[in-house]
Amino acid sequence: KRTILYRNTRKNSWLTKERLHFIQLKIFPFQRGIFRLLNAQLAVLQIRKVMHRYKINQFDVVIITHPANYVNDIFDKIPAIKRIYDCVQRFEFNKLFPPEVVVNDKNIAKNVDLVIADSITIFNEKLGLNKNVVRIPQGIDIRNYNSNRIKDAGIPGDLMNIGKNRICYVGSFHQTFDFNLVQRLAVATPSATVILIGNETSEARKKLDCKNIVFLGWKHYKLLPVYMNYMDLFIIPYLLNEHGKGVFPTKLFECLYFKKPV
Repeated sequence: KRTILYRNTRKNSWLTKERLHFIQLKIFPFQRGIFRLLNAQLAVLQIRKVMHRYKINQFDVVIITHPANYVNDIFDKIPAIKRIYDCVQRFEFNKLFPPEVVVNDKNIAKNVDLVIADSITIFNEKLGLNKNVVRIPQGIDIRNYNSNRIKDAGIPGDLMNIGKNRICYVGSFHQTFDFNLVQRLAVATPSATVILIGNETSEARKKLDCKNIVFLGWKHYKLLPVYMNYMDLFIIPYLLNEHGKGVFPTKLFECLYFKKPV
């Protein structure tokens, strides 16, 4: 887990406008039983050590980005003026998380000073737990979409042999990704090529076995605009399930930048 600790003061500041200091907490990779207690104690000790080193009596803000078990145990033990919970998904509908994370999510949302919601669905749900909720969708770094740099880069080599009618998806193949829809799209549009950019999985390879579906693999964030510039249409094929309702696709803004159909 990565935790950002910062102090915004005029003297002896270890945060500037252009720099954040990241503190990597050393904890056990387990969340249950005795490990939950040990992780909580380890986290508090390490945070207090940082506070002592930089002479911090309290933080301006503590931002919680994940309701892990040990976080639920320690977030009220860290002296801070404000506590904020940045919630980006509906944990109760994510099969990757145990039931206790759902309990932690609700408990933290109730007890912080402010909840930041990613999607409209999460915003409405958190209003039932805390009156101070704001919706702030994730944005993009517009500096990464410099038109001159994109133009000068030229077409990437692995797109050279792929003709027109390029249908593109950029992202991961998570539980909200609609494999059946993409497969049907490829079969229904044989004159087009469905291009998938992201870390492909064995499941994706198996479910998306079609002659006009191409996996290009992971691309660095700085290269994505160059690839996207040569696409004809973008898709965000997410399932309309309970987990999907809590997802706000940041890639929508990235796609809209190119003024092409999404």
